Amino acid sequence: QGGKKIQTVLSDEDGEAAFTLLRGGDTELSAALPDGYLFSLNPDGLFSVSAARDAADASLFLDGTQPPASFTSALVSAASVSGLLFEDPVNLGVYQEGYPLLSGFTVQAVSADGQVALETVTDENGAYTLYPLYPGDYTVRFLLDDAYVASPYAAGQTGTVNHIQDQTPEYGETESLSLAPGAVISQVDGAV
Repeated sequence: QGGKKIQTVLSDEDGEAAFTLLRGGDTELSAALPDGYLFSLNPDGLFSVSAARDAADASLFLDGTQPPASFTSALVSAASVSGLLFEDPVNLGVYQEGYPLLSGFTVQAVSADGQVALETVTDENGAYTLYPLYPGDYTVRFLLDDAYVASPYAAGQTGTVNHIQDQTPEYGETESLSLAPGAVISQVDGAV
């Protein structure tokens, strides 16, 4: 209240926590999660998850007029997708030792409704990781510089291979990936 921390509690073995003696007035209730978890989306919109997408915390404001007697939130294990982006000088979609790995390219997780859920940039080794992601269906989108076009999709190949199936002048995109809670999907690679 008033920008002051009044109480801090930890949840018990049943996942329950209780604040006692909250006074009327504007009160912010904050919850923080351990690594690897995200807040579940509340269909009633009572618990804000906008902050939870970037940092595992969220807030609920109690205005003091009708404070809830109890409040429930749920957790879900975060999922991740990772891979490499490489230059393919022979345009076959299969990585060979010595091919350049591309750094500084934007990679996005795009939800089934076409919204960018998360984005990152490939590192100095051409690697990226999209984490934390809510469970659901996503494509991986590689934003391309003007000089690049995607290599052919390497269907049936194993190892570090191109997974880009669709391309526009601005990006190449993989097929849809279905992420379960806690899923770790690697080798979703792109070749240009």
